[in-house]
Amino acid sequence: MVRGIANSKIGFGDLILLLRYFFKLKVSTHPNQTTNAIYQKPVAYKCDGRRHCSQMRSKEEADWFVKNCPDTMMDGDGDGDACENDSRW
Repeated sequence: MVRGIANSKIGFGDLILLLRYFFKLKVSTHPNQTTNAIYQKPVAYKCDGRRHCSQMRSKEEADWFVKNCPDTMMDGDGDGDACENDSRW
């Protein structure tokens, strides 16, 4: 008597494992989990030696310089808010 597929003792879980092995399927254990891309604004500034508020074109630029460039003289009280007494902005 010839045994057919109907008489085999393979279960559904075994079938999934075989399919993953032969087709190298990657099954996520968290299919609804998504990863949000982090959007970062392109950097339009570079540390070019400017150190003083009078050399900045905007408040945003001054804040960027204080956070990213060494030896700036734009945050007298050290609170991270550059050129806070500059009347231009």
